[in-house]
Formats: sequence, C-alpha cells, structure tokens
Amino acid sequence: MSDPTDPAGSHEHKTWICIVRKALLSGAAVVLPLLATIWVISFLLVQVWKAGDWILIQGARLVVGTIQWLEKFGAVDTDINAALEGTGKLELADQLRELFFSWPGGGLVRILLPLSIIGLIGAAAMRGVARHWFAKLEVWVQTLPVLGLIYKSVKQLMESFRGLSSQRNFKRVVYIDYPAPGCRLLAFVTGDFADPVTDEPKTVVFLPTSPNPLTGFTLVVDTDKVTECNIGLEAALKLVFTAGLVTPAKMGKTPEEIAAEAKLNDEPNAPKSDQA
Repeated sequence: MSDPTDPAGSHEHKTWICIVRKALLSGAAVVLPLLATIWVISFLLVQVWKAGDWILIQGARLVVGTIQWLEKFGAVDTDINAALEGTGKLELADQLRELFFSWPGGGLVRILLPLSIIGLIGAAAMRGVARHWFAKLEVWVQTLPVLGLIYKSVKQLMESFRGLSSQRNFKRVVYIDYPAPGCRLLAFVTGDFADPVTDEPKTVVFLPTSPNPLTGFTLVVDTDKVTECNIGLEAALKLVFTAGLVTPAKMGKTPEEIAAEAKLNDEPNAPKSDQA
C-alpha cells in the first residue's frame, strides 16, 4: 500500500483521478446527447399518442351514444350498457378503451391517426374546392380580435419553419458588429425589406442566445452594416449551442484550409500551374 506522503504515490493517485474523470466526461459526451434525443422523441410520441387516443375515444362515444339512442326506440338490440359494465371499468373512457381498443397494435393506430388527419388536411388545403374554403376560413379567423393575432403569428412561424430549405430563411449566417468594432455577434438572416420612409435596404436578423439557440432577439439592421461570413447554418448552430467549444476549425478544417478555400473562391479564374 502506497504512502500518501510519498510523491510518487500521490502522483499515481492523481493520475487515476484524471483517468476516471476523463472517462466520465467522455461517457457523458456520448450518453447525454443520446438521452436528450430519446427524451425529445418520446415526448413527441406521447403527445401524438394522447391526441390519437382522444380522437378514438370521442369517436367511440359518438358510436355508443348513437347505439343507445337507437335502443330506446327498439331499432337495435345490442345491450351496449351491459357490455360496457362487463369491462370492469368505472370511467366511460376506460370502458371504451377496454371494449373497442384493447387489441394489439392500438398504440400504433393512436400515433398514425393524428398524423394521417394532419396529412389529409394539408393535402386538401393545397388543391381544389377545399383550398378555396380553407382560404375563406383563414380570412374569417384573422378578423377575430385576439384569435386572429394568435393565428397569424403562429402561421408566420410555421411558414418560416416550412421555408427553412430556401436560401432566404435561416440559410445566411452573418456577423453584426457589437458592442465595439472588432467584436462580432453571430446572426441568422430571416428577411430583407426596404424602409417605407427612407427606402433604404434593411435586413432582419435573428440573434440567438447561447447555449440555447431557440431563444434570442430579432433585429432590423442596415444592410450595409451586415458582414457576410462563410459559416454554414449547421456549423453556426453548433457554434452557438456549444458556446464556442465546437468551432469551424474543429469541424474537419483548419483556419488555414478555410482561408485557402475562401481565397480560391475569390479567384475562380486564377491560372493553374502546369503539371509535369
């Protein structure tokens, strides 16, 4: 057993502590992103499942209510009340689940049902007579005092997410000089417009906060005050999300390689050296 006062033994003890600490940090770097991804997917699936379950229960309530109404007039003879009581459940929703939706695959149906309804509504809203009626409904909702404002804001947000693949929406990464020359903030361009009074070009940028890029500030900046940069969207998001720990130099290219590529792009017609 090593003596704690021995310098060699103390050095060996610190070495083991460093090894364990590095192992834990490396394991956390692998496991935590995986757990976060699983948590987000699980949360979304649970919410979709709840929506599908609610749709099925409401449909079953309608069917059972119709059967009970027909039984009063002797049109059908099913004794649906006895079937519900035979499930052994007290709540009507639990009775309906046990009676109608306790078969294998019910969970998958609960997930696919709301997604299918959303897809059908989207397909109908894109063409034909349904598109005309959806447009009228949209105009009517926007005229409502409070709901109209909420609806327009949410729709504009969804349109922005839907247009992420375009070159104008969250595809340009720029620098904003602040708070002093030489200090730059990373921002994402979300739109451009001309000032209605001065007719000067303006650029709308989203300034994300770190390490949570989902929150930030929306700024209207003079276009000539915006500095273009060659950082891609994914690289910029990693830079913000990791608070600068993951830089473009750590994404597979050194600063020298990035500068060389930028110089090559600036000189597309540069003469090529003859190869032997």
